[in-house]
Amino acid sequence: MKTFFTNLGSAVALAALMFACAPTPPTPPADFIAGDSNLVNVASSWTRIVGPLVGTAGADGSFLGAAHRVTDTTAHRTVYSRNNFVSITKNATSGRYPIGTMLVKLIRRRTDSTVIGGAMMVKRGGDFAAANATGWEWINLSASGQVASRFRSDSAAAACVGCHRTRMSNDYSFSLK
Repeated sequence: MKTFFTNLGSAVALAALMFACAPTPPTPPADFIAGDSNLVNVASSWTRIVGPLVGTAGADGSFLGAAHRVTDTTAHRTVYSRNNFVSITKNATSGRYPIGTMLVKLIRRRTDSTVIGGAMMVKRGGDFAAANATGWEWINLSASGQVASRFRSDSAAAACVGCHRTRMSNDYSFSLK
């Protein structure tokens, strides 16, 4: 009987140790600011959502005009997603994506797939973009795949929000479902 309780005690201690050492899932911050360090290996390690899309034949439709070079048939666009904190799943109650969600649209030359620019949406959280209630930051990317310019004010992001507003029910995303 003593052996049974010794073994039971050892099993309980081992279980407690395993539970205490189990990794806890990362907690998203209250506000997330993406930078060049988040843009490492986009094409090779991020989730490809859609693309490559050429010209106006893509799912985002011809109404975009020249936005994201949609009318440029010499280029193609591919959209990638990532979240450094939690899985990218819309909140069932709010219908919004979690803080830290990043969507990158890389634009490449069709002839040799060289990146010639891109765009990024980053779910900032907090009260970011409170006037238009998106919570998203809109970013242009350079040919090197780095942050070229940020549209941090509601007026600067007006053109982005103007088109993305048509997807308000999908938290302003054309690509995520």
